[in-house]
Amino acid sequence: MAFSMCIHHASRRHLFTISLLLVMFVSFAKERVYDDDDQLLERILARQARANEDRRRTSATLLGEEAAMNRKRRTKAANMNPHQYKKESTDRESLKTQAIFQEAQRQRIRAADREGKEDVYLLRAQDRAENMEFLVDCDIDFYSKAYGIIDKCTPVSASSCRRIVRDDFATTRECKLLLDATEVAMKNLFHRGGSTSLAPVHGPSAERLGVKGKTLFDYLINKIRLQVMQEFDLDFLYNSGALLTRLKGEVPKDDWEMDPNHIYWNAHVDKANIPTYDYSALLYLNDCHEDFEGGEFEFIDDDVNRVVEPRAGRLLLFTSGPENLHRVRKVTEGTRYVLAMWFTCSAIHQYQDDEPPKSRKAEQQVDGYKTLNPHRLIEICRPWHSERKMKTLSRPTSFWQK
Repeated sequence: MAFSMCIHHASRRHLFTISLLLVMFVSFAKERVYDDDDQLLERILARQARANEDRRRTSATLLGEEAAMNRKRRTKAANMNPHQYKKESTDRESLKTQAIFQEAQRQRIRAADREGKEDVYLLRAQDRAENMEFLVDCDIDFYSKAYGIIDKCTPVSASSCRRIVRDDFATTRECKLLLDATEVAMKNLFHRGGSTSLAPVHGPSAERLGVKGKTLFDYLINKIRLQVMQEFDLDFLYNSGALLTRLKGEVPKDDWEMDPNHIYWNAHVDKANIPTYDYSALLYLNDCHEDFEGGEFEFIDDDVNRVVEPRAGRLLLFTSGPENLHRVRKVTEGTRYVLAMWFTCSAIHQYQDDEPPKSRKAEQQVDGYKTLNPHRLIEICRPWHSERKMKTLSRPTSFWQK
């Protein structure tokens, strides 16, 4: 019994000693940790640095594939081939890209171009818009194909793909002068149904506009290019083509018809047809409802069709990818005139004229109208002339001087 009591008192003494030592140890540890403010700050900063590094590694893991893809796209853009991705290109890469683009266009049309959709008019012809623009979602994968992403130009950010309308961009007089020059230039010019187009950038096509018309055309093209750069905040941009287009409600019945069944009001994506197009622009030269009926411009979206009516001097800008599927509606009456332009981010894919400029002396007079070079006219008429007549026409005669 006495032995048991001794053991009990000894255990209590040990427990008290152990508890006292534990309290002293904890107090010592707290003093050791918190007695130095600088050391405490270093520990906190180190802990934050480790947390930041963990977050960085996590982000790098999540974005690694996208970053690698962007590097690949930029490398592709830096090693471009000037002969690829053009309309006439036949190399394997160009044909593959064209097939992908065309399939993307077909899918976009099947998804959005439906009958019975509501029309929402963004701007009527009588309305005037000083600053009107709309954001649309970019398809970065679509733009990264072909020649890849070109920094400070390719529309790939959240705010890059847009639709912009600016009224009174060209004066009424400028529109009238270019319209008159276009009408003269399109005399005795081939057309497809009610659509006639002229690409007066260089060469004989440019000479058709005359000196004043060509000067005004060049002025507007460069003014529009600068406007696109300003609106989309671009460091550079290059011309990729331009067309003066006339759409007639009543199809001409003449000998210059190439395709009487041509349909120009199909839905399409600009970049799907020409992979080098990155930005598109339209400058209208006359007014809807006053000079013609129909001919409205239509953005074909998933929910509704958003419509812009042409007005003289109205400039319409938009990115050329599938986010801006569009069409021009059929002109039912009168004549519609527009200057259409496309721009590229690729310097080596900018427009180059393959045909050298010719002297205006090469143009000849036939029945009082300035038309084709006589040798070109002979080639056109070859199926309807005998060999004897062709030889006669091939010789210089006074007929071409009348």
